[in-house]
Amino acid sequence: MCCYFTSMRPGHYRIYASRDSSFWCCGHTGLESPAKLGKFIYSHKVTNRHQEKDIRVNLFIPSILSWKEEGVELIQQSRIPESEQVDLTLNLKKKQKLILRIRKPDWTDKATFIINGEEEQPLLGISFDMDKEQWKDAIKRDTLDWEQVCDFGGLNSEIAKQYSIKQIPANILLSADGKILAKNLTGEELKKKIEEVVSAAEEKEKQNNKKKK
Repeated sequence: MCCYFTSMRPGHYRIYASRDSSFWCCGHTGLESPAKLGKFIYSHKVTNRHQEKDIRVNLFIPSILSWKEEGVELIQQSRIPESEQVDLTLNLKKKQKLILRIRKPDWTDKATFIINGEEEQPLLGISFDMDKEQWKDAIKRDTLDWEQVCDFGGLNSEIAKQYSIKQIPANILLSADGKILAKNLTGEELKKKIEEVVSAAEEKEKQNNKKKK
């Protein structure tokens, strides 16, 4: 229990509410804290430098988020701790790009993402930093809240050798099964390639749905 508004007078003592007849706020406001958890199940940045629409799933509690301004409804179903599975359903009034950021709790070693029935790999940031403290500062400063890894070997790290990365900046576009689709694309070229990959995936999904019917 948090103890505040306590006198600093030497030898003084803390007076709490009586057992049956009074309930003073300065003695029991800690009891209302669990009731406020619902306010932080979801959040989003009011502004960000890329002007992206994003929803952050912070807590795994059965609930419905209704974002009327953007025409987005997110339904969360879970039975933690009885079950480790969490189901998230997105209902959109119109087709749009939306970033869904899901918190990976410290208590889980591995999180499996299944999107439209197919297992997907979560976003992973790989850094070629050599200074651990500078790496940590950059993650905090740039709010990189997805999983980050680094072995602090710079361009001599195993991942750099595996993908033949000899200088930075560099980027590699990988498919869901780990195949290299493109390397070192920038600007409009990168945007066009990503749109091409997404369109191909959507078309593949449509064809699979037709076969199921």
